[in-house]
Amino acid sequence: MTLKAYRDPDLRWYVDDPANGFSKAQNELVAGVPELLESLVSPRATRVMIRVETAAFEGGLELRLLQDGGKELGVDYAVVSEANSSIWLCEVLFWYFPTAPQRLWISVQTG
Repeated sequence: MTLKAYRDPDLRWYVDDPANGFSKAQNELVAGVPELLESLVSPRATRVMIRVETAAFEGGLELRLLQDGGKELGVDYAVVSEANSSIWLCEVLFWYFPTAPQRLWISVQTG
């Protein structure tokens, strides 16, 4: 699956998917995700494509489930290649996956 995301003039990142039914505020990427995105692409990027898979793929960055709080509390993932680095994903994750995957692989490119 490929998700689109954008950074607004206030430098906040959002998932760009009107079909998911969530508000702009609910689609905001927070808690480690902006920093991760900006480490993978140019800090000046304003639009990115995020490839997300539940199986490893060449060039994919592995995320491992740390804690699943469900739709109410969101999900924490460890960024495997980054010691002591983690991200938090809110209830929007469950629009794309019925349950929190134990592992995710992502890649990010400008677009």
